[in-house]
Amino acid sequence: MKAAGASKPSFVYHAPEDMPVAEGGFRVVSLSQATLDFGRPLMETAEREGLDDKAIQVAMLLTQICWNLAVVTDDAERREARREILAKSGFEDEGLGEIIDSMIQRHHEMFPLMKAGRDRGFYIHERVIDKQEPLEIFDETSLCVSGEVLPVTEADGQLATEVRRLDDSLWKEKKELDDVQKEFESLLSRLCGAFADWSKAKGVSEETSLAFCWAAWKFIEYLYRYCGGGLTRAPQKAVAEFLGYHYLQKFSEPLSDKSTMPAALKLFARFLKEKEIAPESAGSLLSSVEEHGATFIEKLKQYHSPEGYL
Repeated sequence: MKAAGASKPSFVYHAPEDMPVAEGGFRVVSLSQATLDFGRPLMETAEREGLDDKAIQVAMLLTQICWNLAVVTDDAERREARREILAKSGFEDEGLGEIIDSMIQRHHEMFPLMKAGRDRGFYIHERVIDKQEPLEIFDETSLCVSGEVLPVTEADGQLATEVRRLDDSLWKEKKELDDVQKEFESLLSRLCGAFADWSKAKGVSEETSLAFCWAAWKFIEYLYRYCGGGLTRAPQKAVAEFLGYHYLQKFSEPLSDKSTMPAALKLFARFLKEKEIAPESAGSLLSSVEEHGATFIEKLKQYHSPEGYL
């Protein structure tokens, strides 16, 4: 992204800094996340029965149809719309009506503020009605990372050069990320792969190294796609926004897996410094994660069990 006449890309906020993740006993979720959570029973049924991609697409379409019916405020209008959908589908006798009715009821239970006309923005208050898996917080003290400094290789130097070249093209030449998409994707893959290899060489297990690799991948993508920044020019508030709400509310993955993010970013900062790939920003990244990591874990707990946060 670029601003006319600006000397550098501007930082883009997607929500207030004090954006809650739980409020009044509800999760605060994006509209896309709310739709995913709402349609979970239909998607799980399609996946459990081993159906093909077409069936998954049908489940997604039915999710949207049920959502649209549920938000109709006039009961008579909703019944008429439901009747028309069933008539056009040709599945009146195959239980479709019952599925639609159960999903409408599910929507009203999950999003009562929307039914009451109080939730109309991009962020939705969602009541957790599905069974939750226990939240297991990643234990950073379980990490045994070698203090041995690994030498900087020629491949590391090449990565550092490419990172600077990419950041310069976005900041100095004011290119859009879409203009350098192939270069970015190639660099992202090699950079995260190098981080995973470095982590394993430092004594981190292969499973944790892979998890940290994907965590770093998500942060880097956020940094370039949403912040207008880069590894060498990360906006100061990038970590605060990423851990404050972006990662929690815009990524669909098990919450226990998300708890690895602070530890992953701390180790990634060490990697950037030791391998001299972005040493100028590694220190600020590390200090920012240390500042906001505990708050992230607290918000993760709130998001998992919002009923305790009234």
